[in-house]
Amino acid sequence: MFSSSGSQVSGDSGPVFIEDVFSTTLYAGNSSAQTITNNINLSTKGGLVWLKSRTSASGHFLTDTVRGTNKIIESGSTGSQYTSTDALNTFNTNGFSLGSGNSVNTSGDNYVSWTFRKQPKFFDIVTWTGNSDPARTISHNLGSVPGCILVKETGNVRDWVVYHTSTGNTKYLTLNSASPAGTQSFWYNTSPTSTVFSVNGDWNAVNGSGRTYVAYLFADNAGGFGLTGTDSVISCGVFNTPASADLEINLGWQPQWLMVKQVDSTASGFYDNWSIIDTMRGMSLESSKNLYANPGVGGVSAYIEQDWPSYDSGILTANGFIIQASANPTIAASQRAIYIAIRRPMKVPTDATKVFGMNKFVGNGSSNRILTTSNLTDLSILKGLDSGSGGSSSFTDRMRGGGSLALASQQGDMNTYWSLSDWMYLDVQTGIKIGASYQYNNVSSGGFTNYSYTRAPNFFDVVPYKGTGPSQIVPHGLGVAPELVIVKRRNVTSDTTGWLAAAKINSTQYTVGASGNELLLNSSGGGTTTYYTYADYFSSTTFKTGAFWTTPDVSGGKYIAYLFATCPGVSKVGSYTGTGSLQTINCGFTAGARFVMIKRIDASGDWFVYDSVNGITSGNDPYTRINVFDIQISGTDFVDTNSTGFKVTSSGSINASGGTFIFLAIA
Repeated sequence: MFSSSGSQVSGDSGPVFIEDVFSTTLYAGNSSAQTITNNINLSTKGGLVWLKSRTSASGHFLTDTVRGTNKIIESGSTGSQYTSTDALNTFNTNGFSLGSGNSVNTSGDNYVSWTFRKQPKFFDIVTWTGNSDPARTISHNLGSVPGCILVKETGNVRDWVVYHTSTGNTKYLTLNSASPAGTQSFWYNTSPTSTVFSVNGDWNAVNGSGRTYVAYLFADNAGGFGLTGTDSVISCGVFNTPASADLEINLGWQPQWLMVKQVDSTASGFYDNWSIIDTMRGMSLESSKNLYANPGVGGVSAYIEQDWPSYDSGILTANGFIIQASANPTIAASQRAIYIAIRRPMKVPTDATKVFGMNKFVGNGSSNRILTTSNLTDLSILKGLDSGSGGSSSFTDRMRGGGSLALASQQGDMNTYWSLSDWMYLDVQTGIKIGASYQYNNVSSGGFTNYSYTRAPNFFDVVPYKGTGPSQIVPHGLGVAPELVIVKRRNVTSDTTGWLAAAKINSTQYTVGASGNELLLNSSGGGTTTYYTYADYFSSTTFKTGAFWTTPDVSGGKYIAYLFATCPGVSKVGSYTGTGSLQTINCGFTAGARFVMIKRIDASGDWFVYDSVNGITSGNDPYTRINVFDIQISGTDFVDTNSTGFKVTSSGSINASGGTFIFLAIA
């Protein structure tokens, strides 16, 4: 479970977080009844479920708790509401249930579901019967001024009509069409308020006599969430794309879901579509997977998920997203576009199994093999265990995009070692999906361990950034100051810097190693006593580069940073002094550590990794070394179990008397 702090759990009487009201959930169709659990209370709170096949050209199917189960309208269609008795047939307190209907549950198809729960200052649903009043007001419970309203007549063939705050109360857009913004008095030329919005009965599209309507209302930077109730989780905005260079939209937080629509009439083609991107399917540096709410135009196949591997169409930053004008399938250069953005998860974890999982497996050479863990994978570290797998250490993270593998024991480019067919994919709900037979991910008979990390406040974050020169301040979303930072340049094959690391030693100091003997994840190097003042370089919102590493901020360089912190009861980043005899490392856990990584820093020493799937016991424990291209080593007893964390034995490798050791432990 997650909580807002170490003890407070959100609920009806406490703080509300985006995880309570919104979810992107991926599932596989099976043509039989199945339940989708996303921990969103639809049964008593109400909301909308938006379903779309990712592997077929079927449309977008919207079902909500106000109109009722099995009642469908389609975002890309003018058609009226219809009933499918075997579609979404139950709204649950933790998700929803599907029948065997082919529209939303075809065997062999992969699906995405977007769930929006009714909640003040986030989302509301309103229905009404028209009366031809030209100045009618419709009451709502959004509790704030809507930023966007989607209206559909449900009983007749009719276009969707869309209000967006950025285009104003005299304009409208059409959700089922790629058309630009038009001028019409659908809203009676009156802006909505925090309690009502206006519809003009002169138009059957919004208030025709005796006709039935549904409206979906989205808030805009209204606060209402988080510990203080002041955090916003949704933004409805507009941007003007420059003719060149990147445009960064600063939301004050990182989104997990975007819907973008060009509104000017001067461009044409696929830029005009209603593009939906989310982090679950892929919104990364290397590729973005777009679905279109309308039938695709401009060479885009209707409703087919588009994978744009060479475009930066939704690059995430710590505080927003970037639109790259020069090569972008979402919005053309020198154009105006509106968006709806929804914030990434906010809760601090209290259950380590929700943010860290492991698999031990033997490769079988099959394609698209899914290895399920207890958690969503934002970073996978895949470690080979034997000669069959080569003993590699490969990294794949959601921010760069599935398939971008790298070796911790090598230095060069992170993205060009393997062809597309050998990529690893992260577009599954939990765990990873791996390629067919390459030595470093699924070679037949090779042994592997997969470590799966979820980005979560106070625990772990992944931050891409571009170098600007000798030093810069890089924003992050960890929520606390990072205590273990690993940085890798990712866009050159001749990089000799390696995997730079920085580690907190005590409450005031950290180390990155001395010049020429840097602390590197791909090296056993050590022997430094060079320490720096922790607060000078790390904070709860930023970290500083360039002042202590030799080349972490080359102008034009592209980097990825992995940030870890101590999260009570979940993870511990720390250090200890070796004693040469058995000692207990107290991490504040209650059931011991499932994962431990240890590195000596005052002298040469490998990055030793122990885990519970391979065995952390009171006797011999196998280990791997993440910095070395070799196999698992057994027959040694360096680490023992302890309920509060772990024990280190008399081994000189991880407990030499007087030695200084850093560690990352996860419960």
